Amino acid sequence: MRNLRDSVPKAIGHFLVRSIQENMQLQLYNQLYSNNDLVSVLDEPEHIRLERELLVKTLSVLKNAQKVIKRDPE
Repeated sequence: MRNLRDSVPKAIGHFLVRSIQENMQLQLYNQLYSNNDLVSVLDEPEHIRLERELLVKTLSVLKNAQKVIKRDPE
């Protein structure tokens, strides 16, 4: 009986917190997607995107060079 008495408030609290969390998440998504300016602010800047692509290409070239060096001992 005591376990049941202790678990009822915990269950009520759990469902209340879960309901509030889902409501807040829904409101957050609605605010984010309704504001197009915010989405453009969160996009990656062009110069960073170009630098990231350059670094990915450089990494690929270096990995290929490492493979060639490992194959040829001279």
